[in-house]
Amino acid sequence: MAMIWFKLHTDMPNNPAIRQVLIELGVEGFGGLVLLMCFIGHAGKGLPGQAIDSKKTPFPKNVLQHASGLDTKKFDALVEILFEAHSLDQEAWTERGEMFLVGMTNYGKKYAEKGQQLATEATKKAPQLPAAPVDQNRVGGKVTTQRLMETWNTETEGHCESVRKVTAIRVAACSSAVKKHGIAELEHAITMIPTSPFLTGAKGWKATFNWLMKGDNCVNVNEGQYAGRAAPVGKQSLFTQNRKQLDAFVESAMTRETPLLTGDK
Repeated sequence: MAMIWFKLHTDMPNNPAIRQVLIELGVEGFGGLVLLMCFIGHAGKGLPGQAIDSKKTPFPKNVLQHASGLDTKKFDALVEILFEAHSLDQEAWTERGEMFLVGMTNYGKKYAEKGQQLATEATKKAPQLPAAPVDQNRVGGKVTTQRLMETWNTETEGHCESVRKVTAIRVAACSSAVKKHGIAELEHAITMIPTSPFLTGAKGWKATFNWLMKGDNCVNVNEGQYAGRAAPVGKQSLFTQNRKQLDAFVESAMTRETPLLTGDK
């Protein structure tokens, strides 16, 4: 019977027997398996065959162990791995002491099933890293947009225009703002809006929900850049300036001891 050398294929790392031998016995165990395969006679298509001599007599265990170069403990471990991977006919080995290797060069159904089982077991044994915590303060989306809109309508009622529709544009803008600033910062900015004359119409313009979601407007509000701020005097309307002059005149007249219409000085 012809002898066959063990051939390494590109898919050998996927072979459950090879993989387990390397994991449990290291390079020495793998080398022992390769040496052992030199004693396997070709038995037909797809099967390396049996460990038999030229007279078709099975090699005894002590001869195979010696051929592998492994001590008794490691050789027995190698045999157990081959059993588990269904690469060694356990019945032939147990009952007759014959080493009959199968599937070492072809990836059969049993190989695939056992390989999947070993992969699953390895995954279970591998340390599970904790999932990265999700910062709920920075989770956008439709629900968050609706929440911010409700906060806006409650806090700015009577000061700014309310918002009603949860549009795609608003969801996108809110999600971007939430990711950048966080829900807490945006809600705090909303509560600051009514405290600013400038943001609530002192100049005729009022802050809007959409405006707050843009750029760093949220940061500017929270940092007090609009706190107590009215429109600059130089940019006030003529009506506003005249009204202030009229108010000053009336206040002055009311504090005079002699009525203004008497002509007294």
